Amino acid sequence: MKTKRIFNLFAFFILLISFSINGYTQGFSYQAVLRNAEGVSLADKTVAIKITLENASQVAYYTETHSTQTNEQGVFSIVIGTGTIIGGNLFENIPWANGDVSLKVEVDPDGGTNYTLMGSATKLQAVPYALYAENVKEVNSLATATDTDPIFVVRNKAGQIVFAVYQSGVRMYVDNLAVKGAKGGFAVGGLTSKASSDYFLITPDSARVRLNDPLTKGAKGGFAVGGLTSKGAVNSYLQLTPKNYFIGQDAGKSIFNGEYNIFIGYQAGMNTTGYHDDMEPTDGDNNIFLGYRAGFSNTVGEKNIYMGAFSGEMNESGSSNTFLGAESGQYNTGYGNTLIGAQTGNASQSNNTGYKNTFIGHWSGTNNTTGNGNVFIGRECGSYNTAGYNNVYIGHLAGHDNSSGYGNVFIGPFAGWYSNQNNTLIIHNNGDSQANIPVNSLIYGDFSAKSLRFNATVGIGTSNSTTYGLTVNGGSSASYSAYFYKGAYAAGNGFVSASDKRWKTNISPIENALEKVNKLRGVTYFWDAENNPDKKFDNKKHVGVIAQEVEAIIPELVITDEDGFKGVNYPQFSAVLIEAIKEQQKKIEVLEEKVKELDALKAELETIKAMLKK
Repeated sequence: MKTKRIFNLFAFFILLISFSINGYTQGFSYQAVLRNAEGVSLADKTVAIKITLENASQVAYYTETHSTQTNEQGVFSIVIGTGTIIGGNLFENIPWANGDVSLKVEVDPDGGTNYTLMGSATKLQAVPYALYAENVKEVNSLATATDTDPIFVVRNKAGQIVFAVYQSGVRMYVDNLAVKGAKGGFAVGGLTSKASSDYFLITPDSARVRLNDPLTKGAKGGFAVGGLTSKGAVNSYLQLTPKNYFIGQDAGKSIFNGEYNIFIGYQAGMNTTGYHDDMEPTDGDNNIFLGYRAGFSNTVGEKNIYMGAFSGEMNESGSSNTFLGAESGQYNTGYGNTLIGAQTGNASQSNNTGYKNTFIGHWSGTNNTTGNGNVFIGRECGSYNTAGYNNVYIGHLAGHDNSSGYGNVFIGPFAGWYSNQNNTLIIHNNGDSQANIPVNSLIYGDFSAKSLRFNATVGIGTSNSTTYGLTVNGGSSASYSAYFYKGAYAAGNGFVSASDKRWKTNISPIENALEKVNKLRGVTYFWDAENNPDKKFDNKKHVGVIAQEVEAIIPELVITDEDGFKGVNYPQFSAVLIEAIKEQQKKIEVLEEKVKELDALKAELETIKAMLKK
């Protein structure tokens, strides 16, 4: 008689976990009782269990085996998902979402591989723990988890992590392959009935925040990121609302009703409120603060731009300032200033109230306290100015030591370095020769006296020669390079006209000069100043000739300008007069000879008369 291997299997599930937790055991507990055909429990026996998870078409998803020991009641317990895999996929790749997973159990009571199927496959159903997981509100990390073990993870169909929660925060992964339209990336949407209303969107090529819904003032509404803290208070790291953008711990922390502000950096704009209890309520609006403690003390200041660590840190109510650079305007409390460069205009004084200044360059205007209306451009330019006002310093160390001067214009490296003057113009590029500034500067001017000194040769409309103090050319006139309203005074050698023979050709004598001069007339006259005010004519009596009359006789001496007005070249007139005098001299010499002859005849006549009287 053959022995039949007949035994009963009574099995029940203890726990089913159908979602993945990376780093922890995945599976579900299975417990059953083994009995023989007479119903006697197979106690304290080593048995082999074969588990198959398959679909409705009996296609295996997963197959594993277990070797386990029954207890005195014939009960054994295993965790499905932890056995020896002999077929199918990995346990974590079972498509639980399909909802068609069935469990097939086979047993060899002798612990071998001669398995017997224990009834039909049973479709797996949700158990209380799985049902509770649908509404779970909290997932706690194990105390033994490391910093790299995620508390919660979401994977895409390729098994790649898309979203993971770690001990110190959350990390989201965006596919770096460009995709069309709104697909891919990460998005946070608003509560709206519209089909699409993304507020925060991350794609492979951009990160966008859209806040279109009208919300209230201050920090309400919008998008915020806080820090992890055990206290009730939250350290704010990121706040984005339709009216304000704050990025950094405590940035814009005290905002009350200010609008249109951008604060980026640790404690940037921390005290901005938009309200001050000892002032009329105003709004700290339209500010941009970027950098560590930039605009830290601002309360009601408006239209400010502070960029750089400590930039505008102590300015509470100043408006319309632009500070760019670390510590730029750090202690300034004024308004309308433009400070560009590290430590520009950052005098550490409680009365640093300078306003409407423009300082550009490292340490430019760094000690300014009450000075206003200054323009300093260059490293350490106007560095020691404290109360000076309406100055323009351009160049490295220009106006460096002038502490209280006003109305100065210093241009060039070291220009006016040691000067303590007022209303002075200095153009220079060497600070070593500042002891005698009027003499050693290239250009020196006194605005009060309206005087200007050039310590160099000057060329106007031409490359100046080192031989002459002033060389003039150009202008629209084809005839003149200079115009003097009052004439000119020449000491020393006076005015000299070029006349070197080597520069001349076709030289010819002036003919009939005396005849031409005799046709001219000299006159006295007064300028018609009343009808020609632009000419600055005086009211004195003058002598000269009439240009039109001279032009009719000696046209070479007359020049006509672009407006048709005529002038006489009086210096060249001398050449005509020379030849006229020479012609006159010849006539005189001829007459003198005739006079001599007449005198001789007269003497002879007198002699004859004397002889006749005898």
